[in-house]
Amino acid sequence: MVVHPLTLHSCLALLANRAPEPLELKSFLRDEAKIDEEGVEQYLPLLKRNKIDGAVLMRATDEKLMAWGVTAGGDRERILAAIEKRIGQGT
Repeated sequence: MVVHPLTLHSCLALLANRAPEPLELKSFLRDEAKIDEEGVEQYLPLLKRNKIDGAVLMRATDEKLMAWGVTAGGDRERILAAIEKRIGQGT
């Protein structure tokens, strides 16, 4: 059986008697994924148009990011790496 990392993270947070920290998209893209300001300004409206919040973004795949309009491969890689890091840290 494969357990999705976010599900495991959520369970661990509940066991620790705390909810996972909410994710603010702009700061996540800029500070954690290291997307340049031009990319942040391009991607935020696309994510909002697709009703993507922090919880949904944490379940992103390369294919989903592409479908949501994140077309630059390097930016998709940076976002996915930041998601993996965040999940691994349990925040």
